[in-house]
Amino acid sequence: MSAALRQTRYADLCAEARLSIAPDEEVRAERQWVKGSAEEQIRLSWWKHGRMVPRPASLSEAQLVALLERGIAEGVFTPFFLRQLLGVMERNAHALVQD
Repeated sequence: MSAALRQTRYADLCAEARLSIAPDEEVRAERQWVKGSAEEQIRLSWWKHGRMVPRPASLSEAQLVALLERGIAEGVFTPFFLRQLLGVMERNAHALVQD
């Protein structure tokens, strides 16, 4: 685990990517070390006025792609995850031609 960006009683934030979706609103992809389960997890969250909103984040596909791209650049996703994701995409390439 890398050095924490932020620590709470619940988890240590290892990496995060932010995407503004409206004035004073953003979505975040975060890799965190969850102390209770002793494992790294990915959290997707919606923030409004600097506070996390306890509701699901709704994104367009374009926004989700942008958040994933930022997450990759910021180290939110591990090489293992990226290899697994690439494998899923390769196995389902037939869906790409059905536009």
